[in-house]
Amino acid sequence: MLSRYPGSHCIRQQLQSMILQDTLSVIDVPEALFILVTPENLKAELPQLKYLVYWAPVTPVAAVSLFESKFMNHPLVLQYAMRVLNHYPVDLVFFYVPQIVQALRYDKLGYVRQYILTTARTSQLFAHQIIWNMKANMYRDEESTIVSAFCPRRPTY
Repeated sequence: MLSRYPGSHCIRQQLQSMILQDTLSVIDVPEALFILVTPENLKAELPQLKYLVYWAPVTPVAAVSLFESKFMNHPLVLQYAMRVLNHYPVDLVFFYVPQIVQALRYDKLGYVRQYILTTARTSQLFAHQIIWNMKANMYRDEESTIVSAFCPRRPTY
């Protein structure tokens, strides 16, 4: 319903209220995840967040978006995102390597790093793509002077 009326704050509030009242009834609806998982709800440490352990998987790109800084590296959200990414075959997640590499910038708890290392062991193509993307994203600026967070020093060639 929210996708039909994306600008309606009233509908979003009503849906969020209904989801918070009976969270178990919507854990099989992936679209309801982003109504529950908001920065405000994460900050409030709502008890309903414990149901993320059982929540139906969202798409891989939606799971990668859960690594963004706005989700504050919440452990339950990160565990859910990891479970979802592991749910899909490497051949499908392969298309989201640039987003996964960008997620390393906000990976304070090491979940993205662990996912990359584990997945790279199972797929050489994935490992190659990760290495290539990390080299391409080594610097934050156009002049290649500000080193990225996941590359603490300049490479020596």
